[in-house]
Amino acid sequence: MCYGFYCFICSCIFLLPSIAVTARRLHDIGLSGWWASLIILTYISPLLMLIGGIFFALIVYIMICILFIVWCSTDTKPQGNEWGLPAK
Repeated sequence: MCYGFYCFICSCIFLLPSIAVTARRLHDIGLSGWWASLIILTYISPLLMLIGGIFFALIVYIMICILFIVWCSTDTKPQGNEWGLPAK
């Protein structure tokens, strides 16, 4: 069986919901939701290997992961934004 193919299909299914949830989280900390589109770069990292090699793709992937860990663990701003008041 081709488990890599099934993993790819499952990750594509979860791509849109993960971008939507991340965009909401970014709105909570005062950033644009368009930053969530960087998640797509983690899906096309094999193409980045063709451009700059495996080291380049790995560095980009790690930088994006660290960036999203920091953004998603940042505390919500206490004031409201254009999408409403914070849940806390």
